[in-house]
Amino acid sequence: MSESGGAYQDMGTVRSVGITAPAAGITATGTVTSSGTITLALANDLAALEGLGSTGFAKRTGSDTWTTQVSIDLTADVTGALQIANGGSGQTTRQAAFDALSPLASTGGMIFRNSLGNNVQRSIGADGTYLKASGGLPVWNFLSGSDIGNGTVAAVVGGTGFSTYTSGDMLYATSGIALGKLGIGSSGQVLAVFSGAPAWVTLSSTSSSFAATRFDTSGATAGIALANRATGLTNTGVEWYCPATGEAHLYNYNTLADSFVINGSGHVTTGEWRGTVVAAAYGGTGITSYAVGDTLYANSSTTLAKLAGNTTTTKKFLTQTGTGSASQAPVWTSPVTGWAAQSCSLSRTLLCGGSATLDNLSQVLSTLINDLRSFGVITT
Repeated sequence: MSESGGAYQDMGTVRSVGITAPAAGITATGTVTSSGTITLALANDLAALEGLGSTGFAKRTGSDTWTTQVSIDLTADVTGALQIANGGSGQTTRQAAFDALSPLASTGGMIFRNSLGNNVQRSIGADGTYLKASGGLPVWNFLSGSDIGNGTVAAVVGGTGFSTYTSGDMLYATSGIALGKLGIGSSGQVLAVFSGAPAWVTLSSTSSSFAATRFDTSGATAGIALANRATGLTNTGVEWYCPATGEAHLYNYNTLADSFVINGSGHVTTGEWRGTVVAAAYGGTGITSYAVGDTLYANSSTTLAKLAGNTTTTKKFLTQTGTGSASQAPVWTSPVTGWAAQSCSLSRTLLCGGSATLDNLSQVLSTLINDLRSFGVITT
């Protein structure tokens, strides 16, 4: 071997050159001695890959066998979990994958897209708040009247169910969960109840007929005009009416007669008062029951009381002792002991239940007067 111009030249003779091929993928044929050719060729999987004629993803389908496909089948072609960094979730179940990708971090939170285009969490609001759009984003707020911009609040949730009214309208319940609206009546009309609902009616009367507002306990159609109450009445129940005299009459359709009448002065002229006890201040007594012998007396300027009668076999006298400026309640008392003894010393006197004759009458009277003087009953 010699050097010439910085390059080494082998001046010897090649006797033999060979190449050992790898275990698979490449084959080597031929040898070189003083001359010759060594040929390398692809084999096995490399030969199969080289032989693919279409574009796509190469997939080995068997030993030294490959094919191409246009996409990756994530079910058949991929094993394990694709990590988030590679576009997956790193999980193998739907719930775990959603939780891994979700921005939610607290109970009650919700996902929304913010102004930056990111899906972020909105934490749960305070109790009693509702979700409202503000500036294109969801926010939690307490409800106020100004938030109701459309529709009406139903009665069942504290509203009325109405959004417009006319002057004079009245609201009334039509059921346990709904309200109705009654418009104002005409001048002179009065408010009455028909079939369980309020209504405006006209009261009028003439000398021969009267258009009545009916209060019919039978539930028949109300508001009909009754020309004459003496004949032609086929309704049932009772009905109030006011004739031209200004009295209030309760007409009974079963007896075809007035069962109760109050005159223009407010006095009951037909029927009985069976309402609340009338107090003394209103002309009554305030007392509803009595026993034989009871005596009524005033115990104040506006109330009455009753003193029970004497139930003993002894004769008693009704007495009253004042205070010097005011009277007191009456009581039953027995005769004064000394007086009774002195009076009864005269046999069969009037004071002791006996009888007097012309012979002893003057003596009895004289004794009685003396006794009354001695006990201060009389002074002259």
